[in-house]
Amino acid sequence: LRRHVADRFADLLHRRATEDLEVDGYAVPSGSLVRICVHESHRDPAVFEDPSRFNPDRFTRPFSRSEYSPLGVLAHACLGANLTHAVDSVFVQRLANDYDVSVISDGRPILRTSWRVSPRHRVVLRPRA
Repeated sequence: LRRHVADRFADLLHRRATEDLEVDGYAVPSGSLVRICVHESHRDPAVFEDPSRFNPDRFTRPFSRSEYSPLGVLAHACLGANLTHAVDSVFVQRLANDYDVSVISDGRPILRTSWRVSPRHRVVLRPRA
């Protein structure tokens, strides 16, 4: 049971309020457990056109940290955020420059605590000449 509970909440962020506070008109008493809704915060239609549709092209423009921050912000950012961005940048550049990518099978994304790629999703990478 402990493993199931840990797996179920592995990608959720929780914090305990250390003082009474107000968020958008709601009182949050000190000691309350607060869930940070990372998944939901990245689905704002004012920031992401059609946020439920898979569209990698939405990332062709830079986002501010208040619009998109999958690795956290400020003191609560992932310690490996800078390294992750550097590795991702090299990977995407190599992929875009050196390979043609084709989707050969697809399936609907799966929503658990966050969106997951379908286990039926398959791509083929063909090196460019």
